[in-house]
Amino acid sequence: MSDKAGNMSILEVSFKHRYASGFTLDVDFAIDSKITSIFGSSGSGKTTILAMIAGLRVPEQGTIVLNDRVLFDHSSRINVPIHQRRIGVIFQDHLLFPHLNVENNLLYGFHGGRTASVRSDVERVCDVLEIGHLLGRYPKTLSGGECQRVAIGRTLLSGPEALLMDEPLASLDDRLRDSILKYLDRIIEEWNIPAIFISHNQSLVQRFSSHTIVVDQGRVLSSGLTSSTIEAYGPDIWKSAKGPMNWLKIDSFEKHDGFMFAIVFGQKIQLPGFHDHLGDKMYIQFFANDVVLAKDPLMNISTRNHLHGDVVRFVEQASHVLVGVDIGSIVWAKITLEAKRELNLEIGVPIVLLVKTQALDCVG
Repeated sequence: MSDKAGNMSILEVSFKHRYASGFTLDVDFAIDSKITSIFGSSGSGKTTILAMIAGLRVPEQGTIVLNDRVLFDHSSRINVPIHQRRIGVIFQDHLLFPHLNVENNLLYGFHGGRTASVRSDVERVCDVLEIGHLLGRYPKTLSGGECQRVAIGRTLLSGPEALLMDEPLASLDDRLRDSILKYLDRIIEEWNIPAIFISHNQSLVQRFSSHTIVVDQGRVLSSGLTSSTIEAYGPDIWKSAKGPMNWLKIDSFEKHDGFMFAIVFGQKIQLPGFHDHLGDKMYIQFFANDVVLAKDPLMNISTRNHLHGDVVRFVEQASHVLVGVDIGSIVWAKITLEAKRELNLEIGVPIVLLVKTQALDCVG
């Protein structure tokens, strides 16, 4: 099947389900990109959407189609069992079998004996995920990152046509999270398999997926390219005290007098410390509440980074307001409503954004 633009859809979802609590899930979307995120705050319905696609829950009405295979159609009474859907699900908790070693966890689900083909598949998984040295060990002896890599490998060996990942990196620290992201990139490229990434983490969504579906209160707010979709709709659902994450692609680097600077849309930003391993795609990230606004340039102030832009949007949230400032891409600042009034902020007003160097994180 194809979407409205004429592209072939990998997955088409249209279903509705009403819960006794009054919450209604009513979604309709098509996915045609290799990596797509479903992004939303906690309680928005993301995980329920995943469960219904995987067959773990049954919607009251609607259809689910994967690669032209109808997995669910309420009107035709079609509901393909979980084990026949050929959808691999990777959860936040790796769910490895504690009584099986890594090799047998990987082989779980294979039928008909350990043929040469199966051994070849296992070797391929072990090579890409770098887990060959773990085969004889048991889950309780593995680190969180190792357990997640084994869980990913077991899912791949089940031969899925698509991967569904429900907050698979939420329990990992920053170092392990970056490592697992690189492994996920490798397996998606190696196996040429589409992946749907469920997350409320804005920076992970922006780093990992090319397309994003924004979900709020059981409905799809928007879908499209990740950068534009998150920029336009992310702040509407971002309820964190820190506000939305700002995410800026670095155009180039400069070094002066022992300090490192990033060039972003022609403006210079001082980075915290040196970065020896710089890739082609590097980003700066910082939260909206790390941004201070000023109507005029300030002198004799310790904050090193002063970015110039124009106010383009307001999103009011209780006693605060998110101010979107265009510097080439939108940067969000979280301020009080009183501060907005005192600064006399309006759409189109030029503004200076002040960001402490130590609030910045440089990632690739």
